[in-house]
Amino acid sequence: MRSLLLTPSRDGVFTLRQILMFLVAVLLLPSLVATTALAVKNFNDGVTAHRESTIQTARAMAHVVDGELAGLRAAAQALAVAPPLQQDDLAGFYDYARSVLTTTSGYAVVLTDLHGQMLLNTGTPFGAKLPLVANREQIRRVLAQRAPVISELFYGSVSRRQLMSVAVPVYRDGDVRYVLELGVLPERFSQIL
Repeated sequence: MRSLLLTPSRDGVFTLRQILMFLVAVLLLPSLVATTALAVKNFNDGVTAHRESTIQTARAMAHVVDGELAGLRAAAQALAVAPPLQQDDLAGFYDYARSVLTTTSGYAVVLTDLHGQMLLNTGTPFGAKLPLVANREQIRRVLAQRAPVISELFYGSVSRRQLMSVAVPVYRDGDVRYVLELGVLPERFSQIL
């Protein structure tokens, strides 16, 4: 197939215009290829940089969430050894837990028996009739592992909102007597992040 730029006239001679267009095309083609290659390289470098930045941001966010969960676990473990709770003074413990939580919104302390029956919930008045906890599987895990357990998201049976919680065993004379949950609204993590 013959080139459209260099098509000789009927007498076999190329025109000056055809020759100049051919030279311009030959001279521009390498720079066009180089520019395209450079644009593709810059695009790929940008994608790689964006991917790395996203990964670093996700790692930083995970670190912040892990820190908050570790703080929640430590707070729940501290509440589990509070003097009023160790003396079975549930009314005193209710007041104590509420006073601890007054500085932080989005949290609730729930104390349950070993069957998941709520004994108190700082989100309700003390002495109110309370249902079973919504996340009984977490209670079973705490009792089986005898260690703190962090829940997945679940709907609270009192708040009727999505929550996550850190549950810890409350020991008395070496045996687990209660399970204490420190529940947190997911919005709290949004505020932190």
